[in-house]
Amino acid sequence: MTPPKAIIISSGRSGTTYLSKLISEKFPITIVQEFFSYRTNREIILKKEEVTSQVFWEQIDVPMDKRIYKLLSENLISTADVIHKKNENVMLRSTLPRLFSNPTKILSKLKKDFQFSYEINTKENHLNKLFSTIAYLHGNSMWIEKTGGNIRYFSELQNMWPDSQIIYLTRSPKDVALSKIQHNGFLFGYFFRYYPEKIEELIRTLINREKNQKLYEIALNGFLDEWYYENDNFLEKINSSFLEIKFYDLINSPQETIKQIEIVLKL
Repeated sequence: MTPPKAIIISSGRSGTTYLSKLISEKFPITIVQEFFSYRTNREIILKKEEVTSQVFWEQIDVPMDKRIYKLLSENLISTADVIHKKNENVMLRSTLPRLFSNPTKILSKLKKDFQFSYEINTKENHLNKLFSTIAYLHGNSMWIEKTGGNIRYFSELQNMWPDSQIIYLTRSPKDVALSKIQHNGFLFGYFFRYYPEKIEELIRTLINREKNQKLYEIALNGFLDEWYYENDNFLEKINSSFLEIKFYDLINSPQETIKQIEIVLKL
């Protein structure tokens, strides 16, 4: 039951998936990907408190918002690895399918470990147990947390795991915004956070493959503003050392990037 070896922090669309692939190919580390994506109760899951294993499982078993599920079920989000059934655990979307050929069987095992236990523990220890078990079943003893766009709640992650190394992946704000606008998951997330009254219009636009210049302009400008706010906020509030990796250094010199990670994580 170990904490993460590192947490990969980014604004999203910054190369975290590629970086995860390089790390997992080079080192005996399991990358727990997109665990916090598609969740409407992330704040509850990351709340520092003691709960029973059963309550913890109930919290992470909450299904995604039915509207984002509609987009996923229509195959309109590129990170959809499988089309899991409605109201099923979010881990069946990306986290487990990226690691196992039998994600449903793995989920059942994890569920037994938590749902039928009344052990009281901190959220940190529950999460460590969950992710360490996933890493063990994947054949590793170390794990790293990587969820695209998690810079929005990096303080909650660092508060949960204050001793874990931070890997901060950056990309130019313009490139991030232009990439996000082509990713329906990020589009949904933006309007969900700032323009909930426009969600239904966005869903209709995406499902019908329509062009809605007004919505896209709102999102493009919003993604730019969000990038500056999130990254300035991170640099202002981060209270530990971190390894910064620039997107184009990662793309152009991947082996040098891996060497840096090897040194910082003492692998």
